[in-house]
Amino acid sequence: MVSRGSPHKVIAEADAGVVTLRGVVDQAYQKSYAEAVARRVPGVVDVRNNITIRFSVEFSRPTLQPSSPTSLRR
Repeated sequence: MVSRGSPHKVIAEADAGVVTLRGVVDQAYQKSYAEAVARRVPGVVDVRNNITIRFSVEFSRPTLQPSSPTSLRR
């Protein structure tokens, strides 16, 4: 199973009804979806999902606004 026109590549190999999935995706749902599709194939008895999720998290530092001295008073 290879997605065309996408940077994601998932390869499925089958041996005696056992499907092994390998590749890289961006989201956890994509990994789960690939496994669900493989399980629906007639003759598949087990799926080994070795797909890796590529995390592209951007970290940003929060912008701190200086508190005015009056905001700290009770």
